[in-house]
Amino acid sequence: MATLLVRGKCPGVTALVLPRVGLCLFLFLCCGGAVSVVPHDHDPFQNPMTPPCLTCSTPSPSLRLLAALTFLNLGNLLGQRQITSEELTRLFLERLRRYNGILEAVVSYTEELAHAQAKRADELLAQGVYLGPLHGIPYGLKDIITLPRYHTTGGSTSFKDQVLNIDAWVYQRLKSAGAVLVAKLVSGSLAYDDIWFGGRTRNPWKMEEFTTGSSAGPAACTSAGSFSLLS
Repeated sequence: MATLLVRGKCPGVTALVLPRVGLCLFLFLCCGGAVSVVPHDHDPFQNPMTPPCLTCSTPSPSLRLLAALTFLNLGNLLGQRQITSEELTRLFLERLRRYNGILEAVVSYTEELAHAQAKRADELLAQGVYLGPLHGIPYGLKDIITLPRYHTTGGSTSFKDQVLNIDAWVYQRLKSAGAVLVAKLVSGSLAYDDIWFGGRTRNPWKMEEFTTGSSAGPAACTSAGSFSLLS
């Protein structure tokens, strides 16, 4: 699993972000990560994307700020009915599409599935049914994890058209926990390196460098504020 240490500054706020880029799915444990405010006088991020400042075209500033929260924070807001899973899903899909032209981190969007799962998550919450901390949380799967109807490529040209009609155990567990799949993310070719058949996955905080290995796409997307949870 890959990890990025990134620094960035919003007007008046500086954040040190240790993004969650891996997930031990059967225990639902995130692999290192937090957001904390620290003094910092220099913003090294000098490209058009500004993930910590959340300057995407979502409906309101309050929704944009959600992209900086952990999945546990988002889960609390969902449980308190302060936000819906459908709103979160639209937010993170928009951020993925906005940044992917630069990051080259998404293999497939699962938008139709995501909206259906988010709607179901909201319906269950309205009925008083809570499935746990992942209930209604959007996430992305590495593109080495299978599910029906969508490509599982491993980033390889040899498998770029491959569709395996198998629900991977990992996906089944996340689905049963109420999580919402919005995309399949680059793993690098055969889960190695930063190059895959669709491009080369970039580090959003230092564009001349790249994210590599099986978590290449998850690392880039999380540190760009496009997810709070990945596998």
